[in-house]
Order: sequence, then structure tokens, then C-alpha cells
Amino acid sequence: MRTAEGNDALAWVDPHGHSVTESQFAILQAAACTPDAPALPRRENHHELVQKGMELMVQEEKCLFGQLGRPSSTRYRTYERLKKLG
Repeated sequence: MRTAEGNDALAWVDPHGHSVTESQFAILQAAACTPDAPALPRRENHHELVQKGMELMVQEEKCLFGQLGRPSSTRYRTYERLKKLG
């Protein structure tokens, strides 16, 4: 999802809605498949899990990153560069 701060984020939650990992790289690796891989059936609680993942990402962003976003964000990097100049 794209957060309110403008950051793109992924969430991986287990079938009970608990966070598995926050590592974007690990999530992408786990989601990787071949083009001919069959699709898995959608869980009955799919929409609830998506909602929980979104809530976790919003909560994480508010707690950790504030107005500057993630350390990899353009806004954060620009701020850090300006701090070094000043």
C-alpha cells in the first residue's frame, strides 16, 4: 500500500493477523513465483487480513518514521543531506 506519508510498503501477516516480518525484501522473496505457478485459493478471512496488514503498516510508520518517512525515502535522505550541509 502507499501510506499517508507517501511511502510504498508491504505487509506479511499470518492467518491470525500477526506480523510475520517487516522486511520488504523477505516479503518479496516469499511472494516470488514462476509465471505458470497456480494461484492459491483466497482465505475466507482475506479482507480482514488485508485490513490488519494495513493497520500494522500505518501504526509502524507513525511510530518509527514520523514526517520524514522511512530512511530510504526521498524526503528523509534530502533532510539528512541538508543537515550535513548546515
